[in-house]
Amino acid sequence: MPDLFNLKVFKDDLIMELSKKCTAISTAPFGGGVIEAKHIVFHRVPENFDKEPNKVACDIIRKFHLDPSSTIVFLTAMDVASEYVKVEGSVGDLKIGVVATVGLRNPVTLGYGKYHKAPSTINIAAVINNKLSPNALVEAIKTIVEAKVEAIRCVDLRCGDRVAIGTSTDALAIATLGEGRALKYSGQLTEIGKLLSKLTFKAIMKSCESSGYSPSRDLLKRLSERGIDMETLVEASLKLFIPWKGMNREKARKTIRKYLKLLSRDPNISSLVMASARLDEDARIGLIPGLSKEDYLKDPVYLVADEILGMALALYINGWNGLFEYYRYDREKPGVIKRLPPFMDDVIAAFIAGVTSRIYSKGLEERP
Repeated sequence: MPDLFNLKVFKDDLIMELSKKCTAISTAPFGGGVIEAKHIVFHRVPENFDKEPNKVACDIIRKFHLDPSSTIVFLTAMDVASEYVKVEGSVGDLKIGVVATVGLRNPVTLGYGKYHKAPSTINIAAVINNKLSPNALVEAIKTIVEAKVEAIRCVDLRCGDRVAIGTSTDALAIATLGEGRALKYSGQLTEIGKLLSKLTFKAIMKSCESSGYSPSRDLLKRLSERGIDMETLVEASLKLFIPWKGMNREKARKTIRKYLKLLSRDPNISSLVMASARLDEDARIGLIPGLSKEDYLKDPVYLVADEILGMALALYINGWNGLFEYYRYDREKPGVIKRLPPFMDDVIAAFIAGVTSRIYSKGLEERP
């Protein structure tokens, strides 16, 4: 089966030269809509990019002597030369190739997001050998977007306190080389839809892995993405920490940081913390049976599951000492704990209490 496209890599540009001029549909900043395409360009722009996209695209087209009427141009702050992903697959006489550059610093969710100065973007280009009907060509957009959103969900990319659905500047292009009979549909239950989804998902996941967004990234990184970074945890710990001779505040800070890193590697601790995060997400939209989202936001007295999770975590980390320390932090809610939702405030209080009580226990062991 002949190649779908030829890939050329330059310092700031990645150029897909299609095996022939063909119909494409695109949401890219240049070459958007339906066009007869021959080239698809991924161009790297500076992180402080503030120029007119069309002008930049035209400059690139002139530089490489391309035809502006048949060229699609994506813009991104990613290093396109080293950070692109290419995947291909086939089923019978159907063949699809997907090229993607995945930047995740500008996440959005439904109706919410903050613009990041660096246009960090998910750009996806798919080339299909088969001919697609107009309906199938448009439906392929939906299929790619569905796969993209699922990949983003699987890496738990955050936008504030919610799961992101992508970035604010995501773009895609789909080119069909027009071979064989026209495929009428391209949804998830069709052969082309299944393959297109699989390849899109694989490309995004592979890129996420290489850029530090592996699904298995550590607990402290996952908490940081939710606005609870290491220093925030340390400061909350120090609010109620009781130093002793030989343990001044600076030494306490370093010791707390050390124990937070150590305990965050425990999968049992991670399980309880992330379970609490999921419970808050579900409760916020009314997905917990018997608990309306209105009641949840009031943190009602009959909701004790959050306390049970906190107690379980504290006991697991340092037994009764951890539990009684948890009561102190849960009662006072120092620092970040005060602004956390019902489940997470108890579990983070328990995590911190487990750390500080472990330090106290260690101090007792080392007494002369």
